[in-house]
Amino acid sequence: EGRLDPALVELVRSGAVSAAAEPGLVSYAIAGGRLQLLEALFTKTKDLSERDLVRALRLILVKVSKASLDEFVTVVAAREPDLPVLDHDTVRRHFLDAIMRCPCDHTILVRELRRMNVKEAARLLRYCHSLLKMMGVAANVKLPRPQGSFTPSISNVIEWTGSVLDAHMTSLVLAPDCHGLLKEVWSSVRAEAGLTGAMLALDG
Repeated sequence: EGRLDPALVELVRSGAVSAAAEPGLVSYAIAGGRLQLLEALFTKTKDLSERDLVRALRLILVKVSKASLDEFVTVVAAREPDLPVLDHDTVRRHFLDAIMRCPCDHTILVRELRRMNVKEAARLLRYCHSLLKMMGVAANVKLPRPQGSFTPSISNVIEWTGSVLDAHMTSLVLAPDCHGLLKEVWSSVRAEAGLTGAMLALDG
């Protein structure tokens, strides 16, 4: 098992694979924690379903094994020797950012996000909040990133923030541990909206 994974990764990277035409491919990558294959799918296919995105999201947020993370760190170190060795948090960020940049439909995404439990929803919301803050006062902070890794756009972040709130607002409000997070997210969204309005006013 896994003997053909390198060839499979290269095939996906070539752009010759459709996730919709080969639905078992994403399941295979998620079930085995095959992060290199998942990375190729996120960056080279444009038809990942919202269900696949959320399944991958849950893997990265909670379920991925240390062995899978270590293996990906080793792969990146070999292909990008000038890059500082990645820690596990950086690997998680790399994959969460890739997921959030994928095209999705809001209504379907909200439906799929409801499959998450409140702990997973809170982790996702906390990450969305960290991205909102990065686009503000910490926008100039440079983090080590594998080649081809990019921060999601503000529209991506707002879409995912709104989607997880639409899917889990009641559960988050009823969880006392999440109240502080909800207040922080609201403040960040309000500040971002104010900044966007000011920029639009400058543009006339």
